[in-house]
Amino acid sequence: MAVEPLSRLPNHSRNYYATLGRLVVEWNLAEATLRTLLNKLAGPESFEDEMRAHLLTAELGSTGLAQALRSHADTMNDRKLVEAIDHAVKCYENLRGHRNYYVHGIVTLLPISKTKTVGHIHYFEAKGRLIQRRDRVTVSSLNDVYRWAIGLRRYAHGIVTYLVTQRMVARGLPPRHSKLPRKLRRPPQVQKSARHLGVPSQSPQASGLSSRQLVKAR
Repeated sequence: MAVEPLSRLPNHSRNYYATLGRLVVEWNLAEATLRTLLNKLAGPESFEDEMRAHLLTAELGSTGLAQALRSHADTMNDRKLVEAIDHAVKCYENLRGHRNYYVHGIVTLLPISKTKTVGHIHYFEAKGRLIQRRDRVTVSSLNDVYRWAIGLRRYAHGIVTYLVTQRMVARGLPPRHSKLPRKLRRPPQVQKSARHLGVPSQSPQASGLSSRQLVKAR
């Protein structure tokens, strides 16, 4: 089947796809940096030791990665390092909800004007009861998460650098974010029973991450 070239799409649609793709790549790099941090916490003293550490971390999912980072930190005596790792994990966990919601939830693009497109989220959940979710995601919301992912990656890299160099040079930990991204708030759910699957859904509501939704780090 022939694929429609992006060049034939309106500029605002191309920009949306590019923004979403950029978010995915930056998130992958941030998560890879956290995985590197976990490997360094395992204390490999040689290249061979580091490769063995990958045997334990390569297949960890996002939840396992966060738990392993916290568990390793709990065994350390460096209080500032423990707090830095906890801060990074909090940021990772909060952002992960947004990333998963956007990446797995957006099913198509909806032009809402001649110059603006939004991503349309539409999916069902069936965990004890049937729930339909609908939402709209703006380019601005994607960019907010993208910028946070950059900050997370840089912060995690700073911790890695601290671990690698702390015995060689006097280097401190990177400064923490003054705020953390707030956990994802999805729109109100539309519950449907087996007898009322035809009930119209509620109007979509934006759930993007904005500066007003950021909370101070504890």
